[in-house]
Amino acid sequence: MANNLTQQPLTMKATLEFELPQDAIEHQTAIDGWKWRMIVNEIIENLRQDLKYNNNLHAEAGKSLESLRGFIHQRIAEENICLD
Repeated sequence: MANNLTQQPLTMKATLEFELPQDAIEHQTAIDGWKWRMIVNEIIENLRQDLKYNNNLHAEAGKSLESLRGFIHQRIAEENICLD
């Protein structure tokens, strides 16, 4: 029995099917998923930038932004979403 060291990695595919036009909203949501990901990443980065570099940020505003940032990270973790 030979040991096959040149074995190719397993390739997997997924297909989403929609009944159009009935499922048009769900279809568009699936297509736009990457856009939502980019928006959430931008929001998180803007919050980080403000908290780190905005010297004019009042203490209460900073607490609110930190709370919002924490909430976003918590929800991402709860839903097991990867934004990397």
